[in-house]
Amino acid sequence: YIENCDCEGIGSYSIVYNGQFAGHIAVKSISYLSHISELGYWLTKPLQGRGIMTRSVQAFINQLFTKSATNRLVIKCAVGNERSRRIPIRLNFKLEGVERDGEMSADGHYNDLEVFSLLKSEYEQLIKNHKSKINKSTNYGMRDKQFESDPSCLSRKYSVIMVRKPGNR
Repeated sequence: YIENCDCEGIGSYSIVYNGQFAGHIAVKSISYLSHISELGYWLTKPLQGRGIMTRSVQAFINQLFTKSATNRLVIKCAVGNERSRRIPIRLNFKLEGVERDGEMSADGHYNDLEVFSLLKSEYEQLIKNHKSKINKSTNYGMRDKQFESDPSCLSRKYSVIMVRKPGNR
């Protein structure tokens, strides 16, 4: 979980896995008028497929909906990026559709983006139905309990989310 987070001024965070830099997570854009936040993330290739990013996004979502005015959280994934799209699906986001030519890649080509969203009311319903799963970081939308987040995984001083294997305290 992320603790002591001033999510109104949230920026970007490094993800550290077992003491090693693993990736990055950030609010890419915020509409203060409409209370919409867009979340972006990436993970180093050797650490993909281990649940690290799903757990990090989960911690970030918990804080955005509880500590900020966010009413709608958006995640956009390039069409065909199966690993990235599985994260919002696991975390109960709804697929809204495809944003055509929504992003230009480094090579100058445009990519279509799948747009997923989660509303605060949906999040609150998840908490109501599965409170222990979400608030205790056990299994919010995940199929297994391979990883857990340290209760003090966010360091405001260093802007880090710590993710560890169970038993490595």
